[in-house]
Amino acid sequence: MNTRVLVAAVAAMATTSFAAELQEVASFPNQQVTGVGVSQRSGRIFVNFPYWSDDQPLSVAEIVNGQPRAFPDDEWNKYAVERTRGGEPGSPESHFVCVQSVVVDDRDNLWILDPAASKMQEIVKGGPKLVKVDLGMPRFNNGKSTRTEPYKLWKITGLEKSD
Repeated sequence: MNTRVLVAAVAAMATTSFAAELQEVASFPNQQVTGVGVSQRSGRIFVNFPYWSDDQPLSVAEIVNGQPRAFPDDEWNKYAVERTRGGEPGSPESHFVCVQSVVVDDRDNLWILDPAASKMQEIVKGGPKLVKVDLGMPRFNNGKSTRTEPYKLWKITGLEKSD
């Protein structure tokens, strides 16, 4: 499967002109992308790859020079990556499990929806979450992660199978 990420000119959204050109900014020959978010303020592009197979490079990435870079950092992306490598995954409460969507709102917040159903199987206990990342925070502008600045995290409950 070859997935190409195409992004319309962001400026066209803010003007009355509807003429916009699509531009290829990245290509993923072996992964399926289910979400694309573009910041209207900075033009930054975010994508997500659901953990539906063992060919899972990342859960959430920012496109930098046409290449995916783990976002917000490698640690948040550890769950799926370590599972595909046969390693120990991070805790599902504080790591992406199977992200389905990324959206950037008009306040420059990146919303990440993780229903936590790896490989379309049962929901991983404690994994469903909605994460809000303020892209204006200094840590998210320089690509370095300290995991000390606040995220907004909402746990999604009531999805697990009841016994």
